[in-house]
Amino acid sequence: MQRAHLPGSLIDQCRIAFNRQINLLSGADGPCVVHRDFRPGNVMVFNNQIKGVIDWSSGRGGFAEEDFSAIEQGEWSQSHKNALLTGYASICPIPHYLKLMPLLRLSKAIGVIGFTVKRGTWDSAHSRLYQRNRQHLEEVLKSF
Repeated sequence: MQRAHLPGSLIDQCRIAFNRQINLLSGADGPCVVHRDFRPGNVMVFNNQIKGVIDWSSGRGGFAEEDFSAIEQGEWSQSHKNALLTGYASICPIPHYLKLMPLLRLSKAIGVIGFTVKRGTWDSAHSRLYQRNRQHLEEVLKSF
């Protein structure tokens, strides 16, 4: 039996925040194929232009806003972010993703926490990942 990793009050806050934001998905840009792992290491940039996107192993159907959550979580330099946005805009309009960010961040943090707990690595191999997302979850909930 797994022990509870999140206090009941935090789970209740997650549920309330999710229910307040879920209606935003009705305006999401999709369906489409999303990469779901846009990290600087997976996007090849040269001279401030995207030259390639690698590692589509996490790709699946969804909505375009999902791919923009990684660039808003501080993993990207401003020049790489600008290159991604410019490259994306050359193919299709950039969706209004900022309004969905709190919901996407909430969902991602819960998913990562669940992954580490299910694998039993939350307090060992993935403890830093667990702690970072637990802290991130608490920060996201402050905005609701």
